[in-house]
Amino acid sequence: MWPVALILAAMAKLPADNPAADLVARAYSINDADEQQALYHDWAETYDEAMIGGLNYLTPQNCAALSARHQTDMNGLILDVGCGTGLAGSELAKLGFTKMDGLDLSESMLEMAGRRGLYRKLFEADLLKPLEIE
Repeated sequence: MWPVALILAAMAKLPADNPAADLVARAYSINDADEQQALYHDWAETYDEAMIGGLNYLTPQNCAALSARHQTDMNGLILDVGCGTGLAGSELAKLGFTKMDGLDLSESMLEMAGRRGLYRKLFEADLLKPLEIE
C-alpha cells in the first residue's frame, strides 16, 4: 500500500470531476475482496488511462527494468502476479520477454490483460488462498 502522503499527492493531481479520482479514493478504502472485485470491475476499462495518463504511474516500467537487469533469459517464464490490465506485461514485452502468465483477483482486469495478447495463460486467483495453478 502506498504511503498516505503519496496517495493524497496523486489524488490532488486529478480534478474532482475526473471519474478516476473517485476510483483512486475507493481503492484506498477497500475492506474486503468483494469491494476489491467491485472496484476493479468498475475501473478496468479506464484503469490504464487513469494510472498512466492521470497519475504518471511508473511501477510497470520500473518493475520491468528491474526484471531485465536480473533475469537475462528472455524466454524464461514470468508469472505477473497482480497483473491487472497487463501494464507490466506490456513493459516486459517491450524489453524482449516472451513467456508470461498473469494472475489477478479481478476477472474484468484479466479480460483487459487478455486483449493485449501477451500472456500465455491468465489465472483468476485470490492470493490470500492457496493457488491452484500449474
